[in-house]
Amino acid sequence: MGSLFNIDSPRKILDTYIKFYPVEYHAQSAVDISKELHKYIKSADDIDSITIETFKAAYDIIAKDPEKWNPKTKETADHSLQYITAACILDGFISKDSFSKNKLNNPSIKIILKKIDIKEDVELTKLYPEGIPNRITLNTRDKKTYSKEIMYPRGHSKNKMTDDEVIKKFKDNTESILSPSEKDNIIDTIMNLDKCENISEISNSLRI
Repeated sequence: MGSLFNIDSPRKILDTYIKFYPVEYHAQSAVDISKELHKYIKSADDIDSITIETFKAAYDIIAKDPEKWNPKTKETADHSLQYITAACILDGFISKDSFSKNKLNNPSIKIILKKIDIKEDVELTKLYPEGIPNRITLNTRDKKTYSKEIMYPRGHSKNKMTDDEVIKKFKDNTESILSPSEKDNIIDTIMNLDKCENISEISNSLRI
């Protein structure tokens, strides 16, 4: 009797997307871009204007609503394409602390938000959902222009995270929850899942 599965066929798990940054998925490539644009400024005063061009789903979900321009909570800020871009261009990175109360009230981020224009680009819309395309153009006060477009953000199935990056994300997100030995036990179990002979080994390692 033949196998029910074709072992030579691709596995759907290989198409899995992992969020590299702690923001809504449609903004992941905007973070990749903003990290690169950060090197061209030293402060909010160096920025003349920023244009964010994105695809329709991103514009509708994380850009068009009025509260996205002045988020009051983490839940709004990490779903605001313009806030995420402003915070990342200013700091050069995005972390959980990017959505703290102090950051939400940071005068420099508020200044940058006022310099942002955001709009849908129909050509980028055509590229979704195969990719997560965003294009950001930075105009500086010294009359220089820097523009970058990214379709496949880090963590996309076509720009995969390494095992080390996934492990680092797990450790960072469990920093105040698990001890080092608990983390290592879980990592060892999950990273050797193909060798697991009893499913209870997995549930036991996750039982804290």
